[in-house]
Amino acid sequence: MNRTHVGTWRPSALWITHAAGAVGLMASAAVWIAPLKRPEAPAASAPAPVTTFTDPAAATLASWLGPGAVRIHVVVLGLATRNDRSVALLKINDAPPRAFMPGETLARGVTLTAIEPDGVSIAREGEVMRIAAPTQQRLTAGWVNAR
Repeated sequence: MNRTHVGTWRPSALWITHAAGAVGLMASAAVWIAPLKRPEAPAASAPAPVTTFTDPAAATLASWLGPGAVRIHVVVLGLATRNDRSVALLKINDAPPRAFMPGETLARGVTLTAIEPDGVSIAREGEVMRIAAPTQQRLTAGWVNAR
């Protein structure tokens, strides 16, 4: 007599793994699609009118944060060139040092225009300014005191 077992199907470990992966994929898709289904935020309103200040400290702060020319302090920490590519390690204002390539924006309205062997050139509102790199001291044979 040939017996068949009807209704006694048991899932294998591989099937369970695939099912769990499919459920995880659907859950992650739902998480990422949900923000796309939200209605758009209302359009931004017109900016507030610019006011004038009588307090010198407020005027200084407004000149730093408001529209117009940006005050920027650039320090050249290092330069690297190879064939036709160059990189400058710059410290801008009090931010940590960062590598920049020609054409990159340093701040609003300020662009790194050129990297040369002895410094960099930046453009600010059409005016190009040159900033020299620190000079390197040649090391001699023997002990060198580290700072």
